[in-house]
Amino acid sequence: MRPFIAVVHKDQGSAYGLSFPDLPGCHAAADEADALTAAAREALDLWFEDAPPVEPSPVETIRAAAAADLRAGAFLLAVPYVPSPRRRRA
Repeated sequence: MRPFIAVVHKDQGSAYGLSFPDLPGCHAAADEADALTAAAREALDLWFEDAPPVEPSPVETIRAAAAADLRAGAFLLAVPYVPSPRRRRA
């Protein structure tokens, strides 16, 4: 299973913010870098509650689309999507 790739931004004095280019409207934030993965997984779980399965784009595609953000200091985070137990039962 290929992970979803998030683009992570951090402005001075603010929390980390991330978005998933493959999933419009799927965003998360975390105060600490160590909390990014958990916040991203929760965002994925919530997004997929009302959405059909989506195949993640290759990291090269995301990197090319986010090139300007990456040059400005953003970075990429690979986040595997594992459906929550409540979603698997549905």
